[in-house]
Amino acid sequence: MYSVVYQSRKILSMLGLYVLLFSANYAVAQEEEVEKYTYAGADLNFSSMDALGVTYNPINMRAKLGVILLPDTIPVLALETHFGFDLADDTNTVNGQNVSLSINYYISLYARASHEVADFVSVYGLLGFAVAQLNGDTGFLRDDTQSSLSYGVGAIFNAPLGIGVNVEVMQLINADAFDIFMASLGASYKF
Repeated sequence: MYSVVYQSRKILSMLGLYVLLFSANYAVAQEEEVEKYTYAGADLNFSSMDALGVTYNPINMRAKLGVILLPDTIPVLALETHFGFDLADDTNTVNGQNVSLSINYYISLYARASHEVADFVSVYGLLGFAVAQLNGDTGFLRDDTQSSLSYGVGAIFNAPLGIGVNVEVMQLINADAFDIFMASLGASYKF
């Protein structure tokens, strides 16, 4: 009799565990089906700046925020904004003098169009406008601010629960005083 009671409790415990796991999986699946139209993320940027014929390669960080504008009619179009700042400057010799240069900050606004290639990957293009300020340690481009048309392309690899990993290349600034081209690696979250 003890063996039958013990086996029954064991079976009921296992059934309870299966019900709990199924319920959790069902809840996650339901969560994934809910469309999320806003996203935020952060990227690490590896920049190449050409300032008056000298190339610098600082590293900077950016935060981004985006929203899908018309989810029912044009779900592939979003409005996205970036705010970036420097993490590490770069130094080169200009006229016999060592000059450090970094991106003090940049702010940009883009229209983002995306296309889903597979269930887990989408490609996208960005077109917009950017303002950037460089910071130098001499009179050479000290706190020089420029603005221009900005554009880029990227890919995002989607994971469960709204998380994505993205790679991107972008022409941030193309102005008379300096150009900034960057490659980025980052992550985002849809909410």
